[in-house]
Amino acid sequence: MSTRKIAVLTSGGDCCGMNAALYDIYKLSKKYKFELCFVLNGLKGLLDDTFIDVSYNHETDSKLKDYSKKGGTFIYSARVKNFIEESVQKEAVKTLKKHKITDLIVIGGNGSFKAALALSKLGLNVYGIPATIDNDLFYTEFTLGFLSSFIHNLDYIDTLRVTMRSHHRLALVEVMGNKCGELAAFSSYYGDGDICFVNELNNSVDDIIKFINKKSEKSILIVSESVMHSSKLLELIKDKVDIEVKDCNLGHLQRGGNNEMEDLYLANEFVNETFKNLLNEDSGKCVGIKGCDDKFKGEVFSIDINKIDSFTNHNYSELINRVYQKVKETNEAK
Repeated sequence: MSTRKIAVLTSGGDCCGMNAALYDIYKLSKKYKFELCFVLNGLKGLLDDTFIDVSYNHETDSKLKDYSKKGGTFIYSARVKNFIEESVQKEAVKTLKKHKITDLIVIGGNGSFKAALALSKLGLNVYGIPATIDNDLFYTEFTLGFLSSFIHNLDYIDTLRVTMRSHHRLALVEVMGNKCGELAAFSSYYGDGDICFVNELNNSVDDIIKFINKKSEKSILIVSESVMHSSKLLELIKDKVDIEVKDCNLGHLQRGGNNEMEDLYLANEFVNETFKNLLNEDSGKCVGIKGCDDKFKGEVFSIDINKIDSFTNHNYSELINRVYQKVKETNEAK
């Protein structure tokens, strides 16, 4: 067995692709004869010392392969608000050293990567894999979880459209995204939404009312939580539009379900790139993808964790910009 011992945790909001990444990490750790342990409950597990040593055997192979098809994270996740405090970070380092961890892989979103950077500054070999349905780590075109989430949303939108059209109603479909409107934009564009309300298009509530009233056919309005909640939008527009409006918040449905092929592919690519860095002892890196085509395939790359905050939007992405442009055109169409 190698002298390398890898710890892996999933942190922040759960999403599709996490379990697939864990399985791929397991397979490569086994291939290179690294010791491996899973940290339960994300960053909280670093403080609570909930480390599980992984055995390489047929039973583990079978169990993790089964998990890899499902969304969520079988090693659980949790947020730790006070992880920004250096004293808390040093407690985490102490626990990692107790278990003789040489390398830590963090799978998560913005907050998780801030924690990874902090631990890296304290001397740990840390590697980041982006995973959040919000797609708000802007250094990478797509994060794990985003593609499965918007693809799942298409089914929910189609289901709502059937009943809305039957009664000449308009569904206000609220989707997640934190401060980023991309989950709403992709759900609307690929799901044939009639109107999409996101900050990135600089529309006001009055604009949305005008879009609704000038369309002869409308049944689906996608609103990002980054703008406002659908319940609030309903109160602002219900007496000013020419159609009955229903509040349809998709909520945590967007995080669940099975992994789509796009996230299985992305998980595999991200883990392969992470292990290249790990084998080269090139720590303090996180992985990403850029230059994506219409099938969401692109060039996988690595970047220093301390550089990712310099990216504040996806203006460099031809695909994402094209989706926003198409949504804008649909909004303004009669």
